[in-house]
Amino acid sequence: MRGFLSRYLPKRFKRLYRAFRGIDVNGVMLDRVETMRLRYQRSNPVVPTLNPKKILFNSQFGWPYGIVEYTLAAAIRERGNEVMMVACGGLPKYCELMTAAQTRPSCDVCHANVARNFDAFGLPHIAAKNYLTDLDRAEAEAISLGAAPSELRGLKDDGVPVGEMAFRNLFQYIKGYPFDLTGEIGSVFRECLTSAILVTRAAGRILDDFQPDIVCTTNGKFLQWGPFVYQAVKRNIQFVTWEDYQITPSAVTFASNELAHEMRHNEGWGKELEKPLTPEEEARVRAHFRSWSRGEVTTWAGYAQTATDETKAVRDRLNVRAGKPIIAIFPNLSWDASSVGFDTAFSSMYEWLYAVVRYAADRPDLEFVIRAHPAEARLPDAYKPPVPVCQAIRRYFLEIPSNVHLVEADEAINSYALAGIASVSMVYTSTLGIELPLRGKRPWVAAGAYYSGKGFTRDIESAEHMFQLLDANEFDNALTSEEVERAERMAYLIRFRGVFEFPLMPKAGEFSAKSWAELGPNGNSVLDTLCERLLNHDQFTDLAGAR
Repeated sequence: MRGFLSRYLPKRFKRLYRAFRGIDVNGVMLDRVETMRLRYQRSNPVVPTLNPKKILFNSQFGWPYGIVEYTLAAAIRERGNEVMMVACGGLPKYCELMTAAQTRPSCDVCHANVARNFDAFGLPHIAAKNYLTDLDRAEAEAISLGAAPSELRGLKDDGVPVGEMAFRNLFQYIKGYPFDLTGEIGSVFRECLTSAILVTRAAGRILDDFQPDIVCTTNGKFLQWGPFVYQAVKRNIQFVTWEDYQITPSAVTFASNELAHEMRHNEGWGKELEKPLTPEEEARVRAHFRSWSRGEVTTWAGYAQTATDETKAVRDRLNVRAGKPIIAIFPNLSWDASSVGFDTAFSSMYEWLYAVVRYAADRPDLEFVIRAHPAEARLPDAYKPPVPVCQAIRRYFLEIPSNVHLVEADEAINSYALAGIASVSMVYTSTLGIELPLRGKRPWVAAGAYYSGKGFTRDIESAEHMFQLLDANEFDNALTSEEVERAERMAYLIRFRGVFEFPLMPKAGEFSAKSWAELGPNGNSVLDTLCERLLNHDQFTDLAGAR
């Protein structure tokens, strides 16, 4: 019976049947989207606006959050503007869909899948692959194979830092820090570099061909996204970036002429300092971070309920000497995008950690505690870094000073309790850097996190600067009430005003519109506001309140 139905039912009903069997749910959704769109547009054709704008969406391959771009592009098109979607189409050896634990799909299958998404939403599209020549491919490979290992990271093509972007992709590929750029990792680095060069060249030609008013892309930092940002900046083209923000199933954040996932809000921060929070807003942000600290928002954050937060128990577990100041060090999960590409005072998070351990050898009067991020132990095996932080430190040093205590990711020590007894708490870019100010403590920040430079952190400028601060025993890190208020305003801006639930997407991969009219003007207030701000280069704050 199953074979009969599968063979003879019409296409539409086949998909419904397969959905019932748990197969090809995305195909059923796309059929529904296409039917809904065509039915609506027969009687409501798109009418060009008086001064239409051209928006290029860099949407290289299909992924669950691609619904954000398809919906937004379709909504902008319904408002009479011209849109163009860019698919990858195929890269020779490396693309961002592959990792050390996952092979890449066939380029033909991948392109067909994303094209099917574009077609369902009625979006015209091109393939970056078609903007490349055989000579480009040969040159890109020659550049990547011909460079010495020490040169790879600094390489540029058409002024775009392709070597740095390729290096960042290694973090995603191995789910960890690329310590050794020889052997397999070195080969992958060169393949990443080849792809970065090709995407850079294709991006420049696509922008010159389509001549958009605005370029929209997710991320903007890795090799299939970043070149479009760099090429837009070179041509004085406005750009918008966005990122999923997994505090709710449909949360996203957008930014105009900035990288959304860096959450800097450079243009708006100064004004926000002048806006005190209401008692309700203050209570909301504090309740949120209490839940965050318990792991109730995301399992990556927080600490196991068995983790002790009793001061004496923490000291006993750490075996720190009584009466000695504690310097607590809180590194990030090494491959997370929130820590990659933020380096300022140090070339990497590990150079920072190594500098701390070397310094500790000359300061036996201090106790140093390096607490690995708990996500190292909590992630599925395919996402766990191959070299955990504590292992990396032990591997780098023949001998660890006795006043350096390494706390593994799964050790039952509450990091908030550790920070509470520490004279200094140092972070790289972790969320702890905004949480501690809410608790009245000033963190020392060793990289360019979004909360650095906002008036409630001590920002480390270099290794020497960190040593000078430690030499001077700069251990008075209590914040004033005014500084705590600044931190509250920043935290509220990031978590509530800068993040919103994307309309018509209850969770990634789902599209919930009941009628195509919801994508048109006055169909959804959040979508109305989002389109208006994208087209006019406004800041993307307070969209959560646009409903």
